[in-house]
Order: sequence, then C-alpha cells, then structure tokens
Amino acid sequence: MTKEIAKIKKIKEIVKDMKLSIPNYQRPYKWTEKNIVQLLNDLYSNFEEDKKVYRVGAIVIHEDKTENKFNIVDGQQRLISLSLILYLLNKDSSSPLSGDSLPLLNENLPHSISADNLIKNKNATEQFIQDRIKDKEAFSNYILDICELVYIELENIDEAFQFFDAQNARGKSLAPYDLLKAYHLRELDADKQTVYQCVENWEKAVDSEVADLEQVISNTLFRLRRWYKYQRAESFTNKELDTFKGANTSDNYPYINQQLANFNLYKLYQAFPMLIDRRFSQLSFQSTQPIINGELFFKYIEHYRQNYIFLFDKKTGFLNDLKIFKEKLDSSQEGERLNSLKEYGLLHFINSYPGAKRVGDGYIKNLFQCLVMLYYDKFGQEHLVQAIEKCFRWCYRIRLMQGRVFYRTIENEVYGEHSLFSHLMRVEKSREFLEFIIDKYKQEFDFNNNTGLSTLLGSDLEKKNEQ
Repeated sequence: MTKEIAKIKKIKEIVKDMKLSIPNYQRPYKWTEKNIVQLLNDLYSNFEEDKKVYRVGAIVIHEDKTENKFNIVDGQQRLISLSLILYLLNKDSSSPLSGDSLPLLNENLPHSISADNLIKNKNATEQFIQDRIKDKEAFSNYILDICELVYIELENIDEAFQFFDAQNARGKSLAPYDLLKAYHLRELDADKQTVYQCVENWEKAVDSEVADLEQVISNTLFRLRRWYKYQRAESFTNKELDTFKGANTSDNYPYINQQLANFNLYKLYQAFPMLIDRRFSQLSFQSTQPIINGELFFKYIEHYRQNYIFLFDKKTGFLNDLKIFKEKLDSSQEGERLNSLKEYGLLHFINSYPGAKRVGDGYIKNLFQCLVMLYYDKFGQEHLVQAIEKCFRWCYRIRLMQGRVFYRTIENEVYGEHSLFSHLMRVEKSREFLEFIIDKYKQEFDFNNNTGLSTLLGSDLEKKNEQ
C-alpha cells in the first residue's frame, strides 16, 4: 500500500500553486446559492473577527504524475466555490486572478447542471460582495493566506478510487449507482467527447422525473440480474456493486465476443451506414447479459432507461395507451373505478387503486414492471398487449391470495414451481409465453370481467391488512 500524505495547507498553496484537475468520474458541480452564501458567511465572519487560523475543511487529491496534474478525489464542490469567490473578489483589481493563477478556472465543466449552478453561484457571490464586502483585497488575502484546508494526497490511482468509494459509502449522498459511474469511467477507453456524453447522460438520469437511475438500476435491472442467478435482490447497496461489473474489452474471453462483435458492427454502421445492414444501427442488449466495463456499460444503462420510458412514462408510456385497453373494457359494466382505468390507462390504475400505496402493493407493482420490461426486452412489441395482461394477472393475483405481502413473498413467487419469471426466461417465442397457465386462486378476474376487477380494485383489497 502506498502512503497517504496528510498535511495542513493554506488555500493559496492549493488553488493557486497546484495544477488542480477535475477527473471524469466526479459528479457535476451541484452547490447552490445557499451553499456558497453559507461558505461566504463563514469566511467573512472569521475575517471580521480577525481569526488567525480558520480551517475550511478537508480535500483528497491524487497526483497524476504522467499528466502532471492533481486530480480532485474529494472536495470538488468546495474548491470550485473557493476559486469562484477568489476570482470575483479580484476581477476588478490591478492584478486580477485568472485561469493562469487559478487553474480550476481552466477546467471544462461538461455537465449542463454544473454550468447552471456556476452561473447562479456567480450571481449570488457578486451580490454578497456588493452588499457586504468593504475591502475586497483584504478579504481575498485572508482567504488565500490565513484560511487552511486539510490536504490528503494519494499517490496510487487504485487507492484514489478506493478512497472515493469509501468516503461516499460513509454517509455522503452518493448512491451505489454513483460508485458504478466512477468505476466504469475508470475503465472507459474512449475519446473525450464519448466520455462527456456518457457522463452527461448519466447525470441527466440521476434527477430524471421518469426512468431515474434508482428506478432503472436499483429497482429493475438489479432485481432481474439477481433473480436470474437465484440471488436475493431486496435492495441494491454498495455490497452488491459486482452485479454491474464484468469483463474489460481487452479480455480475451469467448463469452464476450458476441457483444464486442455487435458493438463493432454498430460503430461500423455509424461510420458507413450505406454499407452495413440497418439491423445494426442500434446496439442489442439483454438485461441479464454479462457486463462489459466502460462505454458498453453506459450504453446498456441508457438502453434500458429508454425502454422504461417507452413502457412506463406517465404521459406517453405504452401502458397508458388508451386504445390498447379501452376495447377490452367496452363489454364491462361502467363504474367509477373502471372509468378511471378506461379513461387514464393501466399505469394510472396500478398507481391509484385503493391500497396501491401500501408497501406490499409496491412490491407487486415492481414485480409486474420487471416482468413487462423483461418481456419487451426479449420479444419487443410482438403480442405485447397480451403479455402485459398475462403479467398483470399473475402478479396481482398475489394481492388477492395474500393477506399480507412482504418482499420475501415476491421472491418466493419468482423462484416458485409455477413462476412466470422462470417461464419467460425459458421460452424462445412470444406465443410460448402466452401459453403459460396461471394457477387458479380464490377470486378470478380479467379485463372483461367487472366482478373480478371490482374485487381487485375495491372491497376485497380494502379488507386486507395495511401491508
């Protein structure tokens, strides 16, 4: 193990004297006006009190000797903010601080999120300076010469990643999928534009209103991949990161050759579309396939985000296509709950029937969405409406059969003798999937049976325990 070098350094020694760099595994600049104004208040209060020592925080740096730069492993938000404050304090002076004297100002911030926050924080800082700061030069010198940071330097890139993972696993805001981003960016052997595109797509997905990474990775792909291997999949934590780690493109393993060949055909199509069959204009994925680290991982995740949007978007999703399910309900007696399904679509129904917000019903809904995703992944739109109905019947019968639904109830069904999940994994044609016979249970229902749907939607469910 290489040594960690921990020191106390003046801010001047770090933001002015070091060639700081933001590595591509870092998240965007997400500090808001509230964060930077709080930092300004802290700095200025200590300045006014003339405190001789003020420690601003801690940072972790990895020295990249091959590139002659210092990568920020931890402390990016604070260092960018300090550089911004110092630049604005000095921009009108006789010797303003520029990119030459504040190296972080030369760094590219490819995320649109970063650019937006930087502009907002610039405006907030300028307002603070105008309202509060009487002697900008003295305040700037105080920050540079008096304020300090705990400086930890890691000499080994592997340790830098381990530190990044460990720090963010100890109570910081990063989710497991954020650590996956860092891991796969490290394995990404591509041009800068490809790196930026991967990171930009990822960060947009983090905060997306539909198909965010929590839903797509933690609640869908994680469970499908684990169920496929008969492994528990209740929650995706840092302990299960290996679920989404695999081989490198440089590995000479026969089992990844098909994926690599598909990837190379895809790239050939991008370069020579007139020469390559249109079938290769899009990459082909299967949710349970082996993971190939780097660029293909990011494309894998983006592929399933788009699938999720196609199926489950609240406004445009396939499951809310009224033309699909309205015809099936035309023969049913009208009622308030049936009208809701008929008017708004299936997705609205599974989100709004009485009891839909119970924990157990949430597990059932997730099972249903996983199965629909898996079917669409395997057979596309062929017999998709009938397949959705089959998945719906099989999943929601659990609610009619069970007084209480726990997560283990779901996995018992997934691994059970008459599992629709296992059946879907085995079959090779969509028609075979539809031939699955659902075991009888105490109350039958279907889309053309008002009694059955009423049971599902109303009185029978309301008698169940609140689980």
